[in-house]
Amino acid sequence: MKTYWDYNEKERSKMDKKQIESLLEVELMTKGVLKVKAPELKPIKEIKVAKQTFFSVGSIFFKTVEQAKQFLTLNPFSSDYDYSVGYDLKYPKDYALKEIIQVELCDKQSYMNAKTILSQNNSAKEYNEKEQDKYEKACKKMSEILQGVWDNWYECISLTEKHKKVIDTKKEYMQLTNNNEVLAEQFLSKVFSIDEIRQAKEWFDGKTDK
Repeated sequence: MKTYWDYNEKERSKMDKKQIESLLEVELMTKGVLKVKAPELKPIKEIKVAKQTFFSVGSIFFKTVEQAKQFLTLNPFSSDYDYSVGYDLKYPKDYALKEIIQVELCDKQSYMNAKTILSQNNSAKEYNEKEQDKYEKACKKMSEILQGVWDNWYECISLTEKHKKVIDTKKEYMQLTNNNEVLAEQFLSKVFSIDEIRQAKEWFDGKTDK
């Protein structure tokens, strides 16, 4: 069994995407990471709960807007306290909220009739969220492992292109110097370092026709 890393850089650069993909499961196995499978999520049942219109002043609700207005005419109070003194001693203050807001609340009987299914849906949502979170974390871990392979593969392809540029430039200089290799090498060394020229020759086995 050969892993991706058992191939040298030149061999990796010649691989196509299908060949890389065929080595990914082995890469996960050697790194001790399981291949991620999408979770089986619990179904959420469709259910409609009847709504009723109410009128609220803060957290107090009324069936009619007139009742809400009448409430405000009573000049209601709420309680407050000074943090520096402590919350045990409270004093009255004007009820700050004066705006009447129309809201929709569940009809109590409809809500009670649907309570069992609503509870099941809520449990399913919590389960699905946990499973989705685990799945996304596993995907991230798997992606981090496999990204190293893909990044290296692209680097190897870039190396081929880099070395090929040296070889192609030498071929061009050979033509310009009427195949005078010594002179072509002299000009080549003005553009590329000795190491770059050596690495390019080694990459292409010393041949300039690739």
